[in-house]
Amino acid sequence: MALRGTLKEFRIADIFQLISQQAKTGTLRFKSRRRTVWVSFLEGWIVRVEDSRKSSQETICEMLLRAELILQEDLDIALDVHKRMRRSLREVLSLRKLLPEEKFNELVLLQMREALYELFTWDSGKYEFENSVLSEGTWGRLNTESILMDGFRVVDEWPELRRRIVDEEARIEKVLPLPELAGGGWGDSRSMLGIAERQVYELAKMGLSVRKVVDLSCLGRFDGFRALANLVEQGCIQLSSPSHGGKVLPGRQRRWLKVCGRIGAVLFYLMVVSMISAGSNGDIFGWSAGRNVFTNPVLRRHIARAQTARIEAAIEVYRLENATVPEELGNLVEARLLRADDLSHPWHTAYGYLRKSPSEYELLLPSE
Repeated sequence: MALRGTLKEFRIADIFQLISQQAKTGTLRFKSRRRTVWVSFLEGWIVRVEDSRKSSQETICEMLLRAELILQEDLDIALDVHKRMRRSLREVLSLRKLLPEEKFNELVLLQMREALYELFTWDSGKYEFENSVLSEGTWGRLNTESILMDGFRVVDEWPELRRRIVDEEARIEKVLPLPELAGGGWGDSRSMLGIAERQVYELAKMGLSVRKVVDLSCLGRFDGFRALANLVEQGCIQLSSPSHGGKVLPGRQRRWLKVCGRIGAVLFYLMVVSMISAGSNGDIFGWSAGRNVFTNPVLRRHIARAQTARIEAAIEVYRLENATVPEELGNLVEARLLRADDLSHPWHTAYGYLRKSPSEYELLLPSE
């Protein structure tokens, strides 16, 4: 089956649907500028997902530790046995009575779903289908059609969830109990609450952060955030920001408290630099034609430090509005958060930018 092209021509969902309908076996490779993801299929079912940034086993081990299902020293021993005896990590953990195979399988499926949901956000890159799976055996099995439906829902709802819960370090406090009907169902006013909400509510002990509760629940980021948002909406819990000592502010207010403080510091810094440079370099606030004419390397580094903070503030606004950092700095111009020359001032070349994940990036000064 010859299947290759770009995501501009053929959407990921269409590719998955084609493979599922034809019950194909093989591996889809998706490649962007800095990342590659492999998705293996067995007769149309998704059986393994690997990411060039981190292997599936490394991700599962991190999940085990964050969920406090295993101690680091026990995991280190299990990994050593796994390598020496060439037995699967699932078997080793089960034989040493560190983790039931059923729980390991749950985490395997969760790792695959989380990787696939993130993959569905890609809008550029190349893909190619090869008639072989990544390795013998499978890590798990997911219904491709179900993943497609869930993926559409995640992509559609995730930005709104991130606007409702903007601080992963916010502390969770129980406010109201979860009343149940005699038959075990939820009351009409709590019809949005289900098993996931109950699980998160039981973990919502005083002082735990949003991130910790989501990790402990093993629901995944989307389902964990959605359960928390529903509990907040129904008044069962409230979120308290460690930085403000009270209830978490609405997203727009939090954004401006954080960003305005940063921009204020930038403007103050620029004013100081302009005073220093006024005698020899002219007006530093010449923001048009003479913007990149600074020749004094010390002065240029000082200005660049303030400009870097300005770009970081714009990235923060973009993240809060879109639940992800930009793919490239040009997205900040498209969103009208910066002007095009802000991306190179006071240099002749643009600042370096690397998006590591939806929440991580690296900003570098241009080479002099």
